[in-house]
Amino acid sequence: MGKGIDCSGYLFLAAKWAGITGVTRTTSQRMAMGLGGWIGRDIDFTEADECDLPFWTFRQDRPYGHVGVLLRRPEGMPGVTHASSKRGVVLRDLTGPLLRNLSKVRRLTIGD
Repeated sequence: MGKGIDCSGYLFLAAKWAGITGVTRTTSQRMAMGLGGWIGRDIDFTEADECDLPFWTFRQDRPYGHVGVLLRRPEGMPGVTHASSKRGVVLRDLTGPLLRNLSKVRRLTIGD
């Protein structure tokens, strides 16, 4: 049984709670393209900072099929928070498959 929220729904709610207006509930792939008000620019992973959006392609038939938010962890390891309808919201180290399958990182420019 699922937990009721997927990755793009989680980011939509986080944006809403942060007072970001003008974004719509859409898919991670559309978010990666800047649609639905998710305005930003793609950046190199070496430039990535807290609150940038990492996108993953775990299956070739679903490019940018998953999205999360980068975080700084006190122990220095980059972290990411993301959600799946099976596991709910999780905080993980950005290692292993999460690092290997990283497709791109996007910095939102909403409100800039």
